[in-house]
Amino acid sequence: MATLWMILSVGYSNLPGNVLPKIAVGLLVVTIITILRLSKTRSYALVLILVLMIALYVWWLLISPSNDRNWHPASERLTVTEFSESSEEATIHNVRNFEYRSLEDFEINYYDKEIAIDQVVGVDFIISYWGNTSIAHTFLSFEFNDGYHLAVSIEIRPELGENYHPLAGMFKQYELIYVVGDERDLIRLRTNYRDEETYLYRSTASAEQARDLLVEILSRANELAKEPAFYGTIRQNCTTSLVKHINQVLDNDIPFSGRLLFNGYSDRLAYTRGNIRKDLPFEELKAACYISEIARSLDKDPEFSRKIRKHIQKEIPTRK
Repeated sequence: MATLWMILSVGYSNLPGNVLPKIAVGLLVVTIITILRLSKTRSYALVLILVLMIALYVWWLLISPSNDRNWHPASERLTVTEFSESSEEATIHNVRNFEYRSLEDFEINYYDKEIAIDQVVGVDFIISYWGNTSIAHTFLSFEFNDGYHLAVSIEIRPELGENYHPLAGMFKQYELIYVVGDERDLIRLRTNYRDEETYLYRSTASAEQARDLLVEILSRANELAKEPAFYGTIRQNCTTSLVKHINQVLDNDIPFSGRLLFNGYSDRLAYTRGNIRKDLPFEELKAACYISEIARSLDKDPEFSRKIRKHIQKEIPTRK
């Protein structure tokens, strides 16, 4: 296991280019084999390998995140929020609102949004599948009393030409970004242009809890604008990061479990714990909360958010 970790940490390191990491991995393997073959005793070999591992671990610890890279256009801007002295009002800068023609062809739009925190009335939980049902992307959408919906998605911040791989995500390959955007952008991107299967659940969070959660998340986004952090496939992914914020505002903490690691089952976990509405048995609820088809039919409809919820409300009453 130590040897495997060393190989992966060098292969997924901060060495530039595609060739140099492969050369470094080759040299590392040769070094380990040489130690095993030439050491006079097993104990001596283990000591040398341990020293090598410690040296690589120190190097790995020194790899630091950055906000200064050649970012993909969709992740160039970070959201920053200015709170009033009373924290009752806020101005959110760089709310994403792209107009998509295809995945790689879009009009870049951002806007600033002035909000009153006490106008937040609830929060919805969204889960979106792109293939294997055991893995999904999860994010939140906050509802205001005027019908406005602000979505927040915790993701990797990709560089230009960079693609996500869960193994690379365990070795400091991606910075973390909190994408704060118009709900039409974040949902339609997945339903209409990535062809993902997406579900929107009404949470049981009170208005006060939803407000505290939004402030908690926006404050963390501010921190990342000053001090970047790495995405982590296990401990710092879309779902586990959300859970950390949720646990700050809930009385009953959500414990770490396999259904957070295999987050395609996180909606069932939320249902079991009572974090989402339980108006129906789970399988019926999931079917009722499926929004991909209605989202595709609405596409650029300016009443997108209201209509997808009207579709859900056929089976699930509106938020009280």
